[in-house]
Amino acid sequence: MALSAALNNYPYTAALLDHSVEPHGFEVDYVTVEPNIVAAFRRMMRGLEFDFCELGVTSYLAGWDYQKDITAVPIFPSCGFPFRAMHVNTAAGIESPKDLNGKRIACRTYTVTAVVWARGILSDHYGVDLDSITWVINDEEHSGGFVWPDNVDYQKGADLVGMVSSGEVAAGFGLVRGEVENVRPLFDDPAAAESEWYTSTKIFPINHAIALKASLAEADTALAKNLVDYFEAGKAVFMDRLASGVELTPAEAALAETRTLLGPDPIPYGIEATRPSLDALLRYSHEQHITKDLLTTDDIFV
Repeated sequence: MALSAALNNYPYTAALLDHSVEPHGFEVDYVTVEPNIVAAFRRMMRGLEFDFCELGVTSYLAGWDYQKDITAVPIFPSCGFPFRAMHVNTAAGIESPKDLNGKRIACRTYTVTAVVWARGILSDHYGVDLDSITWVINDEEHSGGFVWPDNVDYQKGADLVGMVSSGEVAAGFGLVRGEVENVRPLFDDPAAAESEWYTSTKIFPINHAIALKASLAEADTALAKNLVDYFEAGKAVFMDRLASGVELTPAEAALAETRTLLGPDPIPYGIEATRPSLDALLRYSHEQHITKDLLTTDDIFV
């Protein structure tokens, strides 16, 4: 059985994409997605264009009540802290995260997973009242059936970075790259904020999982396990490189550096190894009106 798939090229997926590691029980044809893997999310959620693919976790959750032919396996190809992606206008009077209360904050869509993490952390750790904030977005969600909360202001195609720079909105999450006039990071020392958050919670935020057509998982009960084994084998090639002492690429070296905080495994897979993160993200998704019910890991993984 040949399965179509979309997957980003990371150090721990490279052996899958170049076919130096092959799956057991199925074959795989990788589809090139432009301009980047995020373009696959909408195609999967709305059109089921791939048999399995990398997918934003909260894109998946936003379609929970509408897209019934998608399930997931606990492989997490993208993780990361959101602290460096939060920026504020320098004249907005934001001296601490709690000053965001009652403000207008821009983000590409409401259900971007990294933004869900940012909101959840601000609420849990810094006392920010998320419902007091108006979330200004310029794109539709990946899930076609999702209904926005009342405090979402959709402005199709708006220049969100320009709005942060001009002060039309007080802050922008997941938008700013490099220097932008009148814009600064929310956190003066994001590395210290990351360390404090992880040390106190043991939560390393998960952004993407591997989505799978539910109909395929039902037809072949071994498929989900074979998928997990396949991804674990690809990751093992990367972990062997880390242990070998060879010269690392910049991307590999960056992952190796995260072990100072996270421990020996910079990209944990599986439910038990990531349960604090998964439980927090499911709670945040419910609190932020993305899922009607508080879901569990048993609900979302095949």
